Amino acid sequence: MDGFGYPHVMVVIVILVKMINRYKNNILYSILISILHFSMCILLGAVNWYFQFMLVPVISIVTIIICFEFITRNRKLICAILLPFYLIYTISSIYVKSFPTYPIWITGIIVSCFFLYFYKNKTKPSILLGFILCAIIFARYLLMPSYFSFLSIDENVQKYKLENISLVDENGNDIDMKLLRGKILLLDIWNTGCGICIKKFPQLDKLNKKFASDSSINIISLNMPIIRPNDKNLAIKITDRFGFKKIYFKTPFEHNKLSIKAVPMILIFNRDFKCVFASGDLNIEPNVFIGNAENMIIKTKKL
Repeated sequence: MDGFGYPHVMVVIVILVKMINRYKNNILYSILISILHFSMCILLGAVNWYFQFMLVPVISIVTIIICFEFITRNRKLICAILLPFYLIYTISSIYVKSFPTYPIWITGIIVSCFFLYFYKNKTKPSILLGFILCAIIFARYLLMPSYFSFLSIDENVQKYKLENISLVDENGNDIDMKLLRGKILLLDIWNTGCGICIKKFPQLDKLNKKFASDSSINIISLNMPIIRPNDKNLAIKITDRFGFKKIYFKTPFEHNKLSIKAVPMILIFNRDFKCVFASGDLNIEPNVFIGNAENMIIKTKKL
């Protein structure tokens, strides 16, 4: 090596050995808490993204407090403790383009940096912690639902056309599509193998009850058959307790004419039978401001 030989390497090694010997407990504890922080943050994803969004920043804050109080006050070392999770999670999230997970690492990094800078420096810990927790709760219940709803929206609504679609009722009788023209139509397309679809039926029923007195609006569930014995009977049994209208694709492949690739799918058509809204999720909650199906029906009716 030019200018950096064996003696220099030995000096560096000796310095590192002395540092490790002096701070061996801190390094050991730092590694252990880093592994714990990483594991807990990752495991939260097994619950759901909302849960992970709320608790990843909280776990990071708790980790920072533990580090400050029991391990080290060196902010760079604390950053190193938090780094493995945020580095791996962020790179993975961006690489696979998992847009629903973006707020998790963005919020976690911002909150961690903010708390790390101000903790025992500029602000009382209790005030700082209270402010951050309020901000996280606000984001969880007012920002995140609209963000997830936005991600589920399909902007290419022109491809969803009801012409030449064969539909039947529970008894297998053909449905005259002309009878649906001139009305606002919401179709909740589902199949019996979709747990998310079935879980949303109480909301669909709630929406149907809200517009029950308005004859110009139709709220309908449209079942997409699965090729298996007694599938239609199972579909009828699942939806029997709900008051919304139920119709069915006539054949297992009829949904291809409607350009449906996956369920659930929420489609809203105006009076001219043109699709004006398409989403992979039914959202009618008052805290959802983007992609709210109820608001979209009201807006379509006013046009």
